[in-house]
Amino acid sequence: MRIAIISTIEESVPPHNYGAVEWIVYHLAHELGIRGHEVDVFASGDSRKEKYYNLIQVTPQHLNSIPEFRKNVKMKQTAWLLSIAKIISLLKNKKYDVINNHAGWSFLFFADFVNPKPIMVHHAPLNQQYQRLIFKKHKTIRHIALSNNQRRGFPELNYLATIYNGIDLNYYPKTEEKPQANNLAFLGRISEKKGAIEAVIAAQKLKKHLTIAARVNADDEEYFHKFKGYVDNNYVTFLGEIPHLKTIQFLTNARALIMPVSYEDPCPLVPLESMATGTPIIAYSMGALPEQVIDGKTGFLINRSQNDIRGDWIIKKTGIDGLCEAIKRIYSMPEEEYRQMRLNCRKHIEDHFTVKRMVDEYEKMYQKICKN
Repeated sequence: MRIAIISTIEESVPPHNYGAVEWIVYHLAHELGIRGHEVDVFASGDSRKEKYYNLIQVTPQHLNSIPEFRKNVKMKQTAWLLSIAKIISLLKNKKYDVINNHAGWSFLFFADFVNPKPIMVHHAPLNQQYQRLIFKKHKTIRHIALSNNQRRGFPELNYLATIYNGIDLNYYPKTEEKPQANNLAFLGRISEKKGAIEAVIAAQKLKKHLTIAARVNADDEEYFHKFKGYVDNNYVTFLGEIPHLKTIQFLTNARALIMPVSYEDPCPLVPLESMATGTPIIAYSMGALPEQVIDGKTGFLINRSQNDIRGDWIIKKTGIDGLCEAIKRIYSMPEEEYRQMRLNCRKHIEDHFTVKRMVDEYEKMYQKICKN
């Protein structure tokens, strides 16, 4: 098959530091190319070039590497719309069996100008009211959800499948040993919906060391300013953003990863990466996390509040009290029980969240479409 895969241009493919969509695009293109398909990846020019796919340059650099765009959300949005127009013109000059968009819902504005119609893979929640107009117009276009929870945001879309994200276990050495640093970890982005402040409060209440490795985006600077007031450099250490390869050791050395998220994240990579290293998850049961984490086996799920009960989890307390209770359980486990939880984490990823499983499902879907 001849396949076009459209990435975001906020980060390179794969990303050098924090990024999720771009890793999925990279693994999908790389593996499909190995399987003999002809794959064009539409991405920034500083993305990785390799023999298994063709890199079609949309912009010379990814936008977050350019201060003008990194610090100004409106400038970044405008640059992306200009880039979509360029992608559309490039697509019209080529003939593809499949056009697979991973770059967001705004591509739908241009969907009628390409043939075949794009398959939309949604890497963000579908419950935003302002998106409903465009979704309603294009609900018969083929859509892919990343979790069952994500579908609930707009159940009327023409979903071909639910395909969970996968990770390449070759990047993550298998370990079952007790972590060296034994701290709590927070990884990703400093934003209100990611819950960095809740993580800090829980760690400080229990006097446990929390290390935070996270990016700060321009639209989160107000929250970051508030967050800094909680960082004491005693129990809490803020590292800023770190390169992807360093995150693997960062996660491996943690006793647990804490994720007090407050939004419907459709299929986050961070908990998958953490479990791949053997590090269990402590998280609010939002978005796809109940589909990713096995309560009591690969970590603990907590209901965010008494007004939002999403499961009968082992930890009965909610909110920050629930986070604290889960942290206590993780630290008080007998060594053999904790070792088994680490083994459970790795096995869970091997069984359900690998790149091979993910690409198998995309390939099967592409082949079915081409036969129709």
